[in-house]
Amino acid sequence: MYNKAISYSGKSLYRKCPKAFKSAYIDGVRDDSPKPAAERGTMIHDLLEKFFKGEVSYPDHVALKPWRRFMEQLTLKQPKPEGELAVDINWKPVAFDSPDAFFRGKYDLSFTERGVVDLLDWKTGKIYPEHEHQGECYVALTDEAIGYNVSMVYIDKYDEVHRYFHNARDRLKLIDNIHKEITDIRNDEEFKATPSENACKWCVLSWRNGGTCTDAR
Repeated sequence: MYNKAISYSGKSLYRKCPKAFKSAYIDGVRDDSPKPAAERGTMIHDLLEKFFKGEVSYPDHVALKPWRRFMEQLTLKQPKPEGELAVDINWKPVAFDSPDAFFRGKYDLSFTERGVVDLLDWKTGKIYPEHEHQGECYVALTDEAIGYNVSMVYIDKYDEVHRYFHNARDRLKLIDNIHKEITDIRNDEEFKATPSENACKWCVLSWRNGGTCTDAR
């Protein structure tokens, strides 16, 4: 049984294929080869983190230039950058690295106005439907509030911000759903493969990529 903290990325991988989840999170088999797109995304996130911490002036990066006014206006909200959130199995807040952590996640920026929590996440590259669920995970991990605004800011698509609002009742439903999903992951004893053309294309387990999974499409 898996008894470590699970994040959105782990939960997302399990949704795609339990066998791939087991390989990455239990067996420790991961593709650690450098990926230019991921390295670029990490660099942009680091630049924005330093900017909102007041460590540097606004970054002179070609992808960030169109967003300068947007980002500078956010500084007026006195936001908190790079927040780490974690809860135990009873959904009580714990330290991010606590051995009791049941579910955890990191957001890129947050601030609160009139009882409503705003949570922002920087995205580089493509727009994916599952990003909305990632935002729901942030809401479930955040303290009780009147409401929650989640914004996915697509850096490479100037002026593309996908916003989602959730009220306090929504949060309780999200907590119930996510708690059940993680419990199912923890209780899984088989971790069967659920092959799909899109997921298998990049999976290190796939026989097409030199792996041993013959279920892969």
